[in-house]
Amino acid sequence: MIYAGHVKTISIQELKRLAGHELDESVFEEIAKSVMSKYGNNPNSYNKKSYNKNSMRQEYGYDEYMLDVLDFEFISVDCIYFEEKEKSLLAIQTSL
Repeated sequence: MIYAGHVKTISIQELKRLAGHELDESVFEEIAKSVMSKYGNNPNSYNKKSYNKNSMRQEYGYDEYMLDVLDFEFISVDCIYFEEKEKSLLAIQTSL
C-alpha cells in the first residue's frame, strides 16, 4: 500500500496543537463558523472569549468545537541523495 487515510473527529483545540504556528487564529474562526451547528457544537459559544492565566493564552468558545479531518499518510519511493564534494588543495594548485 502506497497511501492510506482515514477521517477522524477532533476538536479545534487539538487542531491548533497539531498545526502549531502554521495557521492564524482567523483560520480557526473560519473553520469554527463552518462547523458551528454541526457535530453537536453549540453556536452560542462561538463568541465567548477568556484569558487563561495558567496557560497564559487566549481561549475561545469554539476551541471545543468538533470537526472531521482527514488523517493521511503516504510512502514515497523517490530517494533524494545529497553529496558534498570538496576539492583538495592539491587539485586546486595543479589547475592554476
